[in-house]
Amino acid sequence: MDEAEEPTKLRSEWVPPLISIGAGGERMYSAVRVGTDTFHVNDTVIVRVDGFGSDQVARIEALWEDVRGAKWWEGRWYYTPEETTCGRLVGHDPRELFETVHVDENLVDTIDCHCTVMEWDAYQRWLDQPAEDDDEEETTFACRAMYHAGSGEFVPLTGASTLAEAARIGGRQLQLHSAPPAADAMRAAPQYAPRAFRGELGSSGLPTLGAGRKRRLGRFSEAAARLAPSAVPERMPCREKERAEVIATLRAAVLEGALGGSLYISGTPGTGKTATVHQALRELTADRTLQFRSIFVNGMKMSTPFQVYALLWEGLTGQAVKPSRALELLERRFAAPTTSRLSFSKAVQQRRKGASEKVILILDELDYLVTSRQSVLYNLFEWSTRANAALVVVGISNTMDLPERLLPRVESRLNIRRVNFHPYDRSALESIITDRLGTLDAFAAGDGGLELCARKVASVTGDVRRALEVCRLATQIAEREEAAAHSERASEGGKGAARQAPTHVTIAHIEEAHKQLRGSALLLAVQGAPPQLKLMLAAMVLLLERTGRSEVDRTTLRGRHRDLCERLYAPEDFPVLQIPEQNEAIARLCAARLLEPAGSAAIGTLRLTAPLDDVKHYVREHPRLEHLFPR
Repeated sequence: MDEAEEPTKLRSEWVPPLISIGAGGERMYSAVRVGTDTFHVNDTVIVRVDGFGSDQVARIEALWEDVRGAKWWEGRWYYTPEETTCGRLVGHDPRELFETVHVDENLVDTIDCHCTVMEWDAYQRWLDQPAEDDDEEETTFACRAMYHAGSGEFVPLTGASTLAEAARIGGRQLQLHSAPPAADAMRAAPQYAPRAFRGELGSSGLPTLGAGRKRRLGRFSEAAARLAPSAVPERMPCREKERAEVIATLRAAVLEGALGGSLYISGTPGTGKTATVHQALRELTADRTLQFRSIFVNGMKMSTPFQVYALLWEGLTGQAVKPSRALELLERRFAAPTTSRLSFSKAVQQRRKGASEKVILILDELDYLVTSRQSVLYNLFEWSTRANAALVVVGISNTMDLPERLLPRVESRLNIRRVNFHPYDRSALESIITDRLGTLDAFAAGDGGLELCARKVASVTGDVRRALEVCRLATQIAEREEAAAHSERASEGGKGAARQAPTHVTIAHIEEAHKQLRGSALLLAVQGAPPQLKLMLAAMVLLLERTGRSEVDRTTLRGRHRDLCERLYAPEDFPVLQIPEQNEAIARLCAARLLEPAGSAAIGTLRLTAPLDDVKHYVREHPRLEHLFPR
């Protein structure tokens, strides 16, 4: 392009309807038309950004027009490997990006075109298909992890928990894309500095809830964003004691050279275990006197427990290998000192001086790593006791007595300090919601809506995620009413008796949110299920609560159902079903989408699809089943 040539500025216009009014009078929309292209909220786009040698990729999170008529969009950026602190590693795909917490605002005319950012599994399938045109090759990317710029942490996303998947098809990718070898690619890649984070920072010096977001949303939209279960709050109220225990344990372990340090965190779902650990790590990361790395692994996201070896090796070295090979390499790395090497005392001194890199390994959903011989857990905790391993293991599980269920040889290696998270009570749930909202005036003061929500949730499970979901849905109901009232007033030209727009979320909105969450098709199916199917669901719920896991073996479920029939009920009320009849009952529940297979048919595990506390609510409506779940 000649220097005198100016880029053509395309005409932009909003796509109706108006969805809400922002706090400063901004008019919020869900789509904008730029030239001949239409861009919607949640679309991924390529953006022209001044100061970068290439275009950038972002996801549209909001669209609005300010009071002066300027059109804006808010986007969440994707980073290239070169823009992260670790740079491009050998196992990175040529099209790989990382989702981030970096959010900021730009004018609509900076949007260039649509692009596609695929989950890892979808990307692998796309590679097997012939490209339709060159533009598709240029605008397709893959994302398998979220990158946190403040801590340098990578968190795998659904469908991609390890770079080993890329290693297995690396040859095919190189052939398809004619990419240079990894070393040449790294030399040829543009040398980006890590992108400057322009968002707000919390007290720990790291990005927090709403980071990078200026106050453009209306109070209802802002409240819904703050109440989203996926939002990361700056602090965890009502968990100060547990957080202090986690921080003290990990700090001492790092200062002692990570010798034999391990921590077991247990509690029912939705009690803040994982969020508290992440907050503790953020605070420890901000302490420059502590030098360590953290590696996060979620057991539910792995296809097999042995995959943890590949994840750990990848986190340590950036290299993608198969689990069996990773086990060999880890054994060699963590090998205990022999007489020909450093003495045990010298190895300990070396670790305390920082000669060995200290690593904190967080194993979320620890019970998913239990195998028949329990070798995975044994190896992980055994390595943490070796003098030159410099490894601290933090296990997080919904099962409080998991260590006691393990084999003696595994339990002896745990050397565990425990932190137990009890369910939230009514006052704690109300405090957490109030803290999330901060100074945002979205809920009516003295109306009792928050207290009602907290009481209902605390009486069943104490799951904070459930309470947040109820309040978030209530704010969305209020926002829809507000937008409808503005639309009516605009259509009538400000005349007539248009409906009054709500000024706050009230107890009526909370009640409606509870009603909607309880009125889904799944829960109506539970309500209308025959008694034997309700008893099968009750057996499922009891097993889930006892084990703390989200999956139940089919054989175990049949045994629990039979036990309930034999011990608690007369044959004329609940006759004992034979195995074919039990299988038919399970099949009917799967057909109604109340249960679903959790793995392959050969594994035979099942997962409950409806919220556990809602299933309990409808099961106890049957007079002969209500005693199973006392209020």
